[in-house]
Amino acid sequence: MLKIKYKAYDCVIIEYMLRRYSADALMHAKTCNEYIVEVERGLNYMAIGQAVTYRYLYYKHSGKMAKPMIICRKASRELKEAAQLEQGIKVVEVLNGWLGM
Repeated sequence: MLKIKYKAYDCVIIEYMLRRYSADALMHAKTCNEYIVEVERGLNYMAIGQAVTYRYLYYKHSGKMAKPMIICRKASRELKEAAQLEQGIKVVEVLNGWLGM
């Protein structure tokens, strides 16, 4: 269970449906940025692929571009860099299930 205590988000939708797929969350920041979110215990190839796919499906579904985000407990440096630099995915590592960015 992910608990969000950061006040920069004014709306969080859990299990956001994208036709026959569902992202773990859609978060709307007060800055008007939207994040399509995948949550995993550890950053892995599958999570990166899901985040990229959800970004695409969200655009097709809404006509708006959301920023992809992966929330995880731990991430290797190599996969984190690949996700962030190559795909523009924001990778957030959390402790004890708390998202306090």
